[in-house]
Amino acid sequence: MNHLFNLLFITVLLLNLLGLALVTVQYTGLTPGLAKSASVLAICLVFFCLEHFVGLGALGWLLPFCTVGALWVIWKEHRLLLENPWGELAFLAGFGYALLWRYTYPDLDASSEKLADLEFVASYMTGARLPAPDLWLHPYTLTQYYAFQHYSAGLMGRFLNVSCGTAYNVAYCVATGLVLAPACDFVRFFTTSRARQILVLAALLVGGTGACLITPFTVKNEQTFSSMRFVGSADAEDDSVLTPFGIALRKMEYGAAPIDAARHETILEMPMEIFSYVVHLGDYHAPLGGYVLLATALAAFGLLLGKPEAVPRRWATGVLTGTAPLCIFTNTWTFPFQSMLVAGCLVFLWCYRERPRWEELIGTSLIPWLLLYPAFTYFLSRTIGASMKIELVGPGQHAPVLSYLLQMWPVLGLVVLAWFAAGKGRKEYRWFAVVVAFLLVLMETINIDDIYSGRFERFNTTLKWWPWVGMLSFLLLAPLNLADATKSKVARLGTIVILLGSLVFAVMLGREFLRRPRTAVGQLDGAAWLRQAGQDPRSPQNLTINGSILNYLGARPGGVTLETVVPNRMSFVETGAISLFTGHPTVVGWAAHEQLWRGYQRDIEQRWNRANEFFRGQLPSALDFLAEQDVRFILWPGSQDVDPTLFQKIQGQIGSRYFFVRFDEGQPLKGIWERKEWVNK
Repeated sequence: MNHLFNLLFITVLLLNLLGLALVTVQYTGLTPGLAKSASVLAICLVFFCLEHFVGLGALGWLLPFCTVGALWVIWKEHRLLLENPWGELAFLAGFGYALLWRYTYPDLDASSEKLADLEFVASYMTGARLPAPDLWLHPYTLTQYYAFQHYSAGLMGRFLNVSCGTAYNVAYCVATGLVLAPACDFVRFFTTSRARQILVLAALLVGGTGACLITPFTVKNEQTFSSMRFVGSADAEDDSVLTPFGIALRKMEYGAAPIDAARHETILEMPMEIFSYVVHLGDYHAPLGGYVLLATALAAFGLLLGKPEAVPRRWATGVLTGTAPLCIFTNTWTFPFQSMLVAGCLVFLWCYRERPRWEELIGTSLIPWLLLYPAFTYFLSRTIGASMKIELVGPGQHAPVLSYLLQMWPVLGLVVLAWFAAGKGRKEYRWFAVVVAFLLVLMETINIDDIYSGRFERFNTTLKWWPWVGMLSFLLLAPLNLADATKSKVARLGTIVILLGSLVFAVMLGREFLRRPRTAVGQLDGAAWLRQAGQDPRSPQNLTINGSILNYLGARPGGVTLETVVPNRMSFVETGAISLFTGHPTVVGWAAHEQLWRGYQRDIEQRWNRANEFFRGQLPSALDFLAEQDVRFILWPGSQDVDPTLFQKIQGQIGSRYFFVRFDEGQPLKGIWERKEWVNK
């Protein structure tokens, strides 16, 4: 039944997205792939603005009407789809590939950033007036983070009337498709060859970095992250991790001295987690939305390169310029690069196509800024980044030359080949290569000095910037080099070699897919890992204590929860998970993340400390603390070991105002303390 439900609601979603795209193509003249991404971004942007004035709550009542309308549009405009199906097919390819990962491995657990990203999606699914309540820090609101893509996932979940975990997993697939669809349009502008188009898109979707060709020979137990964490990590491991060839490479790069713990801290780690890696990883993090905006901007630029009619030119210009302000709320780290890209596209069009109509350019540019103004009023006033500053990369902070070349050789190769591809009659396209080369130099010139230091001094900067520029080179330069008008065989063949070389990473992805344990196939709500834990041998069939708790809390009216904290660990723990999956706000979730997001407010750590004292039975005024935080549900014992003596101690402290709901069949006690509402009346 679960698989049937998934098939039903995913089909309904795809029909609605197709209908929306066809309407956009019909009335704007945009190309299908661009219309696909632009229409979704526009709808989400309008709702994002509107809900700053009034929270719209549940939106499931809209689904039947929109679905009927979508079916009517598809029937009426099916010729548009049949005449040019490639944008839709590219979207389905990206959606289907991501769904393969999310459907097979849907768990949203504490192993990475999944729960932190789910926290934003779940908070936005409350449907409250924006800024939405922060479910991990009641009663604060979400004013501290760039989360437009999380809002969009929450909006979709409310529209489909599904759980927050299901919205997370399916929105991931939609975002992946919204990268491939506009990317397909841009590639098709340069070449009509289906094989070349597929090669570029495949390299985007499953291709790796330059290091993916070297790590199989340098790392003994190669993982998917080995080539992503190559510079300063996989290339600097000790002898037990590296092969003889890897050891020789490390000595060439870092010298013959042993890499002991002290020296390891002096080697800067510079990760490059590219699009293909992000898709398989499953963290619904900011770079994913940044890739959508990058591909959308380039698709709009490609349409404008073709000298469209007045109507599509106006819409394409609006989409191109609108990606810059949206980037502030999607992936602020790449906002400078996205802005430079948009400005560069406009300058290129002015110099080599035709001068823009200023009223058209200004008018279309202002719309997204105005729609985002309500969010700007609080987001830009936050002091979370006050301590961050731009600084020059110091002498000892540059990437090691050899490791850098091994990591970035595909990008560098595409830059060189693009110079030859833009031959006689097409020399203006050499500016494409100049732009990418400039960004490469810029990334080795400046660094964002954030909260990280030591070996992680450049961690966030390279993590956010290197993959973005890598995708830009693959999407901007590879189609140019493979273009039908390219006369240089060297440029064409060299680009094919680079793209095929990157596809070696697909082998690693396939191996990773096959060897992971599959314990939650099709359980798109992401909570299977919780339900499967806490098995009581006395309970019937497969019912678990955690499963019962999830069902119970999910059916109870909203109220603040208090979950057990893990001593000495303030993030990457189960604390806050049950509250998210059931839609209840909690006193404190991942405290370290909340501290980071909110500029290290002191009260967050104090909350965590008091919660820790409460669950150890050491809080002198337990009831006062619970009343202060308006706690209705207390989860016991969470992921911690059960101590019957401790239970009795806490029961003695709070039993006058809380009753205990048991979910086990015997000792030890497991369950929830729930507030006696009549006591407070």
